[in-house]
Amino acid sequence: MLTCPRCAATLRALRVGPMPLWECGTCAGRATMFPVFRASLSRERLRPFRRAFAAAAVASSLRCPSCRNAMLSADAGAVAIEACRGCQLLWFDRGEAPEPDAQPPRERPKRVISDWAISPEDETEIWQLFYLERGLPVEIDGPSFSNVPLATAALTLAVLVVGFLSTGHPDWALRYGFAPQAPFRDAGTTLLTYSFLHGGAWHLAGNAYFLAVFGDNVEEAAGRSGLLVLVFLGAAAGALFHAVFHRLPLIGAGAGISALLAYYGLRFPRARIGWYRMNLPAWAFVVLWGVFQWLVASAQPPGFWHASGAALLGGAAVGVAFWALQRRMSPWTSTAGPPS
Repeated sequence: MLTCPRCAATLRALRVGPMPLWECGTCAGRATMFPVFRASLSRERLRPFRRAFAAAAVASSLRCPSCRNAMLSADAGAVAIEACRGCQLLWFDRGEAPEPDAQPPRERPKRVISDWAISPEDETEIWQLFYLERGLPVEIDGPSFSNVPLATAALTLAVLVVGFLSTGHPDWALRYGFAPQAPFRDAGTTLLTYSFLHGGAWHLAGNAYFLAVFGDNVEEAAGRSGLLVLVFLGAAAGALFHAVFHRLPLIGAGAGISALLAYYGLRFPRARIGWYRMNLPAWAFVVLWGVFQWLVASAQPPGFWHASGAALLGGAAVGVAFWALQRRMSPWTSTAGPPS
């Protein structure tokens, strides 16, 4: 339930042209999602609002209609806006919300990509084809973000640096890896430290790639602290779940990434992900990726450190729970609201 930051009345949903809105019946203020707002205006009309949304830094006296945290104020030319970056929400007082364009002029160019497959003749970027040929996913039509993903960059860099320094040093895995026989050794720190260690260059590069590709959008939706909480809780839950079913030590960021992907697939289900020669909605990609990882982990012979289907399942459970909690706190994430 969204509430008016001016008079605390419940906002009612309505649609003005192509733009879904929430309006206060008392003060006539309006709230809208920034991604929807952005798609409803021409590039020229949008420019001052986009700049204001990205540059907003002054705390407002108004509270976000969704998360109830303080919003940020910014001037967008002749109009002052209130913005909540975490919820991607804008607030306009009476008469300030611009009317959407009759025909959204900024539609994405039509790609020669079918609903479920990608062929070599498709209008796909060269760098996308490079990763697709190597079995790595790419965002064909993913959600956008307006803030610099500092937490994603820092976490990816930490994984790369620690993974690089620990390569060739098995004693690091013994010292900082997760041991099911002593799950809370060193005051429980190994529930997190194990996720920074990897079994080889490809294992490290793959996990860092997933963090970089999907972390920025999750950081935009959940916030910087939310991203870190999601990944670290996923790592801890994955390790404990692994300990229930296995006695082998565990290393790798797979459980944290599983939490990240589960949240991404639920929060942005209609984003399009290219994987091999498939063009999938995000939810379908996450399901197939999870099945694939489970099969790989199940087929791996004893003696390996870094693959555990149980850890992936534990991490995914955290991602689902994190999404459900945020959805309950922020009603606009429901399927009845604007598209993500």
